[in-house]
Formats: sequence, C-alpha cells, structure tokens
Amino acid sequence: MATIPKMKYVVKEEYIEVQLPLTSRGKFRCKKRKDIQEFGEGFAPKSNPITSDSYLEWQIGYDTVISEYERATRLNKNKFKFTGANGKQKHPYELSEITYYMCEKGIISKEELMDVYNQINGIKKYLQDLYPINVVKEKDSDINKIRFLTSSTRLPTFIRKNKDSKLLVEIMIQKQQYATGVQPMLYLDIPVNAFSNSEDIINKTSSETPYGIVHFDSSLKETIFNIWICFSMCSESHNHDVKEILKVLGNGSTYVESFRLTFKEGKNMRNYIKTITEKTNIT
Repeated sequence: MATIPKMKYVVKEEYIEVQLPLTSRGKFRCKKRKDIQEFGEGFAPKSNPITSDSYLEWQIGYDTVISEYERATRLNKNKFKFTGANGKQKHPYELSEITYYMCEKGIISKEELMDVYNQINGIKKYLQDLYPINVVKEKDSDINKIRFLTSSTRLPTFIRKNKDSKLLVEIMIQKQQYATGVQPMLYLDIPVNAFSNSEDIINKTSSETPYGIVHFDSSLKETIFNIWICFSMCSESHNHDVKEILKVLGNGSTYVESFRLTFKEGKNMRNYIKTITEKTNIT
C-alpha cells in the first residue's frame, strides 16, 4: 500500500522547519502557471523537472477527528481536544501544530494570537453563503452530430497575497461532492523559489529532491495569521472550529498560558493582558 504524503516538521529555536513532499498525490499538487490568477496546470514532478514557474499547492488542514483513523499529530493529548461544529471530537493538526510551536518558541506572542482571535470573532459573512452556484445558459452545442443544451457553472477563486512572503492563500469555491451547495476549499500555494532549498529543487525532479523546506519564522507570522483568518471566512462551521482551536492552542501553550482566562466571553483581552503584565512585571 502506497504511503500517503504528509507534512514533516522539526522545531528549532527560531523557526519551525516544515518539510513538504514535492508530489502530485494526496493533499499536494505540483503545478505551473505564469500568472497567479491563472488556473494551475498539474504535472508529475517525479518524471518532469520542477521549473522556476512551478509551485506546490498544499491543501493545508488544521484538525483531525479523534478515531482509530486519526491522522498523526503531536497535539493529541486531552488538553488539546475540542468539539467541532459537526459535534465530533477533534485534535489540532498541521497548521495548528505549526502555530502552536511558533507560540512555544515565542515567535508568535500571546497578544498577536489574541488579536487574530478577536478579528475572527468579528467575522459574520462567509464565502459559502455569499457565493452560491451561478449557472449561465449558453448557446446549444453540436458535438458528434448530437445537440446538447449548454450551460456553464461559475465558481470563483479568491487569492490572498501576503505582504511578508511569496506564499499565497487560495480559496476555491467548489461544488460539494456528496451534498448540495458549495464548499470553500483552502490551499497554501508555495512558489518553488520560496523554499529555503530552492536551488536544490529548480530544474530537478522530485526523485532527486523529494522535499521542499519552509522555515516558519517571524517573517512568516502574517502569513500564518492570514491563513487562519481566511479559513474562518470560509463558512460558519470553519469559523467555529478555528476559534475553538485557537482557544485550546492558547490553553495548551506554556508561553501563552494566560489564554485560558482571557478567552472567556465578554473579557477585554488587551486590557486583561495589560493588567496582568503590570501586576506581575512580565515583559
């Protein structure tokens, strides 16, 4: 049975080193495009060189359902458990792990994570509701002497450029596979020249260089925040889950230990932190 490609990471003092498989399997797709608003063309990196116009599309996740099939996560202790909008018990995963260890190492401060939570808590409009399926009738088509009624389905894509990095957050509105309506799918797009080992990747195949490496340090904090905010805009369920994750990440972190009190509804988080800091002389 083939191994499912997955993220690997090493926690360093000043950054989280994330290793991503350069593949077109599972949650990863190697693609090419000349403009960021074009549709990326996938290719097989094992047999085709990865050129400078390539990027890795990562369907990054943030949680895993607690079960016998649970995905491997280091945040699988009870203190990280939360209830998702679908009522299932979950553990933080992937993006959550990166965020947690950035907090542990002091790369992300408690105030910054609280600011993100506050911004997400104020979001009330969701892409899933704003962009239903839009069908446009077109001229009938004759194909192989068979006439078809023709229409096209318009499903928008949203791309968020990050000021601090070359990484892009891409949200595609897609038709639900097993239900009616649409579902926003979020991807993190990493241009090949954004990898720290890009010189070992460009013009080589993934057989020669199987992983791309990203150092999530202080220069990528805004990118992390943008991913969380964009996730929370996808749907009301996403918004719920993101807020629950940020709570448990705060409660579980030794560096952000004051979260367990400040996340209570109705608290003014900034004033609380300021008061605690003044009383205890924390810097």
